[in-house]
Amino acid sequence: MDKLVREYFIKKIKKENFGQIEKADFISRGSICIETSGDVISIYIKKEGNTISDVKMECGPCDPAAIVATNIAVDILKNKKIDDIVNDRITLDEEFTTVIGGESKDGLTHFNKVIDQVKEMLKGEK
Repeated sequence: MDKLVREYFIKKIKKENFGQIEKADFISRGSICIETSGDVISIYIKKEGNTISDVKMECGPCDPAAIVATNIAVDILKNKKIDDIVNDRITLDEEFTTVIGGESKDGLTHFNKVIDQVKEMLKGEK
């Protein structure tokens, strides 16, 4: 695990970002494995109009990079417009890099898998 992911994991994991949302508008379950580690993420999204009003995720049995990526994804996706999530990968990647504090190939790879899962779930909502 790279140094930036480890530091973020230790200092900043927000417990409130993990769990389920009752009466979620979208629920998705998928793999965010980089290898065959079995990492699976469940994503729960509540929306208001074209905006994501709440996001929670469950991730397991995940390596720390996957947990960090899901935690950051929740922070970035909350209050985002669905159109922006579906259409603007570059800005999302830049936000991830800013939040984690630099370049993290492993973290960004997991983050992109989370975002791809969210995009697939939101397809048709634009």
